[in-house]
Amino acid sequence: MGFWQIAIAAVAAQQGAAALYELNERHRVYEAARAYSEAVGKPMLVVGRPFHSWEAPCSPDYTLDLPPDVLSVCPVGGIQADVRDIPLPTQSVGATGIFHVLEHLHTIEDLQLGWKELWRVSETVMVAYPRFWFARNIFHEDHYCWTR
Repeated sequence: MGFWQIAIAAVAAQQGAAALYELNERHRVYEAARAYSEAVGKPMLVVGRPFHSWEAPCSPDYTLDLPPDVLSVCPVGGIQADVRDIPLPTQSVGATGIFHVLEHLHTIEDLQLGWKELWRVSETVMVAYPRFWFARNIFHEDHYCWTR
């Protein structure tokens, strides 16, 4: 096997490991948010609906996302809304699991507003976010708050 075949195989293996890490992180954050919400006896909020069946699932209580298909993908508790304006009462949620959403906000002010809203509705917020060492994330054209 030549140098370039070895180099390509090594990069492919590293990127596969990065994808598995992010998938595992989604499940860890989801389970931690679910456990916390159950422990305090409050609903759970998921922000950023799953795109694939193998990702962390919709919340059994509330799942918020901007695209309208959140209502069909997460028929129980689906909420079409912006993270900067969450239509839930103050401190009504035990834990929020937020999955790969904040980096899509366009400005630092939007990011601060999103954080403020998350902490307004939740007792605790748990975040899964993209890593630089996953090449797909570096070149994603809609990642504003950490690549530009």
